[in-house]
Amino acid sequence: MSILRKLSREGWMVFTAVLTAVAVVAAMFTVPGETAGAQEGKPSDFEPNLTLGDSAKKKELHGSDTSWGMLVWAGEPVTPNPGVTRKGPNPKNNVGWAWCLEPVESYTPHETMQLYDRAKAEKLKVPPEYHDAVINLGREMKSAAARGDKKAAANYYVYLTMFVAHHPESKAALAGTITGENPYYRQKEGHKNFPGYSGSHEEFTKLTGYRVAGRIDSPTLEKVPSVEIPKQPEDAYITVVWPSGARNGHAQTVMPVDQPGLPEKEETPTPEPPATDQPTEDTETTESEEPTEDTET
Repeated sequence: MSILRKLSREGWMVFTAVLTAVAVVAAMFTVPGETAGAQEGKPSDFEPNLTLGDSAKKKELHGSDTSWGMLVWAGEPVTPNPGVTRKGPNPKNNVGWAWCLEPVESYTPHETMQLYDRAKAEKLKVPPEYHDAVINLGREMKSAAARGDKKAAANYYVYLTMFVAHHPESKAALAGTITGENPYYRQKEGHKNFPGYSGSHEEFTKLTGYRVAGRIDSPTLEKVPSVEIPKQPEDAYITVVWPSGARNGHAQTVMPVDQPGLPEKEETPTPEPPATDQPTEDTETTESEEPTEDTET
């Protein structure tokens, strides 16, 4: 006879109680939304965004909407404005609106015939020491785009790209913008590299735990020990699409607006003001009785 059959009724009750206690303890150590299994899909699961940027920009030479950061059109081409002559885009592009991750010295999807194909999406490789900062910024960007906040999205874009851009000219332009030292770096016409940017070096450090150091033409990222940022899920990732499926120095690597590898940012609810009980005045009702005169007959 098995041990289970020998258990008395009381034994079964104790056994069940122990299992319940173990389950409760395990649940206490589980952090919702930040644990394994957070991202079960694949990069190509993203849904191309067709509406975030200004649709009129799709007809222009560069196909970019800088009010959101360096947001570019990598979707199905539209007929350009009269007089606009461009080298691209590839008629099979199907990524939709996306952010450039090499904002300087690389062609936008409108300026090249290289293909931006949703099926070729991949996970962006990020150095482990930058993982928390990059994922934190990616989630902030995703949240800002969802609520239509151009100003915040443009700032987060600049901050994130500082960590992932590879081209020296891109790094210098980003560093000059974040520090405020030279937001016009290498701009011959006097235009800012990132006209939608309104952030600050202080906010960059607060969100990432790093500061931009050194000369802007050879910047470095220094860890600030006194600043702690939230730990991010280890399996979270940024989805990117390479031009023709491979990184190169001539055409943009783009980051689609929809990011299946990033968990939704938990918004902090705005506390409601405490209800103030209005003092209730007791209204006394006074009944006035007319004096009754005794009438003698």
